[in-house]
Amino acid sequence: MNITHLNELAMIFRDAIENLSRNGVFIHIGLKRYPRGSCGVVSEFLGRYLLEHGIQSYYICGFKSNASHAWLAVNDYIIDITGDQFDYCNEKIYIGDISLERLGFIAEENDVRKVLINSFDSYLVKKPMYHDYDLILGYISSNKY
Repeated sequence: MNITHLNELAMIFRDAIENLSRNGVFIHIGLKRYPRGSCGVVSEFLGRYLLEHGIQSYYICGFKSNASHAWLAVNDYIIDITGDQFDYCNEKIYIGDISLERLGFIAEENDVRKVLINSFDSYLVKKPMYHDYDLILGYISSNKY
């Protein structure tokens, strides 16, 4: 896994979400206030985007008290493009060593699942989510990164 390539894809994807969020075009409430409250849907979307670029990832959801946070695992790394929703994190994109812990959120083995090309099981079965993902891809395509 080329970490530089992974970082480039993450930067492109995050830039698209940030710009579209500012324009108020998203349907999903979490995407409207990105990065706050968007870690689940964004991790699924990013997982799909990476898969479309030949990179398999795993969705991880960790818990702390009554809160949760989601990120992805790719080979020996984790990638998180929503950590800065928390006041104590200023990293817009984090790529680091594989771990079931991120920002104090801890995942159990059963909280990890492969992001499959036909899955999007928790978000994209809802038709409006296809709209938001297509907006992101359209923005990326039209800006020719």
